[in-house]
Amino acid sequence: MNRHELIIFDWDGTLMDSVAKIVRCFSAALADTDTPDPGEAAIRHIIGLGLEEAMTALLPASFTGNPIIYPDPKALAPLEFGAAVTLTDPNRAEIWARFKSA
Repeated sequence: MNRHELIIFDWDGTLMDSVAKIVRCFSAALADTDTPDPGEAAIRHIIGLGLEEAMTALLPASFTGNPIIYPDPKALAPLEFGAAVTLTDPNRAEIWARFKSA
């Protein structure tokens, strides 16, 4: 017999130091792409922001201005996974073509 139907953990920052892991992962991703690392303090500052806002704040314009590696968010919006989106969606095909040509 279960005494509890639901158990909730406050994992982030309580049971684990996720900030240090996020900083390490972000730094590693930057190193993998030969992108300058803005430093731990700058990375810590963007934790909690949306992805687009965080990338714009941290990455150089040469990265965020390249439509192949940083496509316009408006072009990506139709690619959200959902029941109405299919693999034949022309927007998805355009993005795949960009990745293949890069």
